Amino acid sequence: KLKHLAVLGKLPKLKSLKINGWRPVAGDPPFSDLEYIENTTMSGSCSGVRAFGSEDSFFPSLEKLELCNLPTLKGWWSGDNNSDQEDGRLLPAFPRLCHLTIRNCPDLVSMPLCPTVEDLEIWNCNVNLRIMKSIESGNSKLRTVSTDNMAHLRAALPIEAFQGLNSMLIRCDEKLEKLSEFEAVFRCCSSSLQQLQICWCPLLKSVTGGLEHLTALKMLKLNPLPSQSEAGEGVEDDGTPWRCLHSLRYLSIYLPNMVKLPNWMRYLTTLEHLEIDSGELESLPEWMPELTSL
Repeated sequence: KLKHLAVLGKLPKLKSLKINGWRPVAGDPPFSDLEYIENTTMSGSCSGVRAFGSEDSFFPSLEKLELCNLPTLKGWWSGDNNSDQEDGRLLPAFPRLCHLTIRNCPDLVSMPLCPTVEDLEIWNCNVNLRIMKSIESGNSKLRTVSTDNMAHLRAALPIEAFQGLNSMLIRCDEKLEKLSEFEAVFRCCSSSLQQLQICWCPLLKSVTGGLEHLTALKMLKLNPLPSQSEAGEGVEDDGTPWRCLHSLRYLSIYLPNMVKLPNWMRYLTTLEHLEIDSGELESLPEWMPELTSL
């Protein structure tokens, strides 16, 4: 059974790499027992430069990497561990990687750093995985993120990485209760985030502490709408957090049991497109004509 892919280090012109440990046919998947990508070690006295040459020689052309459905994958190198990951001197970095997807790799705790990643997807991953080390403010290239666990996403990246973020998708996060738990993240991307989708997070009760910082937000999807927002709880007298969304153009909400629209919606005066999914809605409110851009 395959446990290493040592040949990959000999492909300097490789631009895209996808390793999927699942296939819809009988028998064991080809990578079901894959533990390490390369059968070498980065520990001990071997530095990244000595083991692989200059930084630019480590997968110099790789732009897209997908690691999917690899339940036994632990790291890029055998003998590697999370303590090596914490010491950035021992790990080389992908110099050109733009797109990174890690899905269903629960044991993966160590891999090369990805300082230039622009599009990041993390699904069902280990909380100890690190994607970047600290970066200087304003130098982040990250533009889109997708995750099923905000806590794991936050642990994988330095807070500066969220500066300049354009789009965020949070889906099926079973532990997220309040956006205020990650208020620092939303503050960081307050002037850049334009799209936010939060879908099927069963414990989410409040969006206060997050939305009011997103002054550049143009598209918002809440599926379903958190229970406190349905009742208008957590909304200040001045309409916070909703009044702060003065760039919002598109709103999509799922209201499974609501018979009337929440009153806070009247503050979204820049709305041009409103999508409501509800089988119980009885009528539109009197203030609806106030949304003159619809």
